[in-house]
Amino acid sequence: MLVELAVTGLLREGNGEHAEKIKRLLEVKDGSEQEIFGICAQLYSMSSFIYREMNEVMRSDGDEQQTAFVKTKVPTVGPFAYLLWKLLPRRTQTITVYRGVKLSNEQIQQYENSRKAKDWCMFPAFTSTSQNREKAQDFGSEETAQGFRHVLFEIDIHERGADIRNYSDFEHEDEVLLPPMFMFAVISCEEVDNQWIIHLNGY
Repeated sequence: MLVELAVTGLLREGNGEHAEKIKRLLEVKDGSEQEIFGICAQLYSMSSFIYREMNEVMRSDGDEQQTAFVKTKVPTVGPFAYLLWKLLPRRTQTITVYRGVKLSNEQIQQYENSRKAKDWCMFPAFTSTSQNREKAQDFGSEETAQGFRHVLFEIDIHERGADIRNYSDFEHEDEVLLPPMFMFAVISCEEVDNQWIIHLNGY
């Protein structure tokens, strides 16, 4: 039932975009959890509306000004997000993954403040990372708008985080997908060669 809801929601949200690939979920609805997760991971990793809309909704959840927006998206992207989260496998060993982003000085300071206060922080949405440091740096190294800085997250993950490179359309990115509500502590914030390196330790 959940697979059917996920397919119906994505077809509605995408107005036919990637319809054939989305319908592949129906072909494995009676298969193993690994088979279903494989298609979900492939759909998520595509350059499409799926990951953009889903993560925008998750980041907006809890924002009173975005309540109406979130309510309109829950029926369309909610079932797929829940299915992907539910089937996300757990890890058996600790690894370090990387994520390149652009942050403002104010955002970087928030991480430094969290480090000093020893606060737990959270990524609210699914978060794509890479086991390849150089690939991750490439994502954060493009020309930045004024007021933004290159940032590389170094993230130690333990049980939470799934290797999806075998399912991704971009296998060379060595992608590891972190689940929503991923908790972490900030270990260090350092500026090195005009780039900020922020070390995080996952819960």
